[in-house]
Amino acid sequence: MPPTAVYLVMVPTIIPAIINIGINPVAAHMFVFIYAAVGALTPPVAITAYTAAAIANSDPNKTSWLACRYGAVAYLVPFAFLIAPSILFIGTWQTIAIAIASSVIGVFCLTIAIEGYFLMNWTKIARILILPAAVLFLAPGYKFNLVGLVILGVAYLVNKIIVKKRLLKRFENAFPNEDVSN
Repeated sequence: MPPTAVYLVMVPTIIPAIINIGINPVAAHMFVFIYAAVGALTPPVAITAYTAAAIANSDPNKTSWLACRYGAVAYLVPFAFLIAPSILFIGTWQTIAIAIASSVIGVFCLTIAIEGYFLMNWTKIARILILPAAVLFLAPGYKFNLVGLVILGVAYLVNKIIVKKRLLKRFENAFPNEDVSN
């Protein structure tokens, strides 16, 4: 079904239940609308991915799973709407600014964890470390953001150390008679 039709079905059925548990009405509507739009992206329906695969003459299953991976951020950000409605410009300008800044950092961290690249290649260990940082940045509160920042810093340092060791080993293998200890 098209996203608008899914949303119109969800308005009388799901949104009242979400609002009854204490969620902001605007956040509840945005949550449902985003999921109505993303629903066409995920397998087994994946109508948008299958259409793109037909146009590109590629394997529909590979294309739909790749679309799912690329759309992973779209699956998590609506939950951020529910727990931090400041992202939707609800609240004071300070809370809005902090929520948007931390959410943007969280989205970048999530992208690094999924794709393994942002300004440099990230090792698997660093990517695993960055995943909880992404979740912490999407959660409201400066304490979560500070813990996420510490985890992000540790992941960056781990990545730099591992990459440096790999480059040093490659250099030693390429030039076995050279002194590379400095």
